[in-house]
Amino acid sequence: MTVWIYDQGEDMKVFATEEIAQAWLDENDPDGVAFEYEVIGSSDAEERRTGSETAVCIQFFYT
Repeated sequence: MTVWIYDQGEDMKVFATEEIAQAWLDENDPDGVAFEYEVIGSSDAEERRTGSETAVCIQFFYT
């Protein structure tokens, strides 16, 4: 599983898809970029348990 990350120092955003990242960038920072990052330790079972990729991403960054 991969996520898209936008990081401007103190302002970091994590997006579940490239399309969501692009839509946010178009509206909030047209010159900004988000980069793709593979989530380490994610599994299909964990995604099913949480019910969404976003929940897995949040858990990854706050554990």
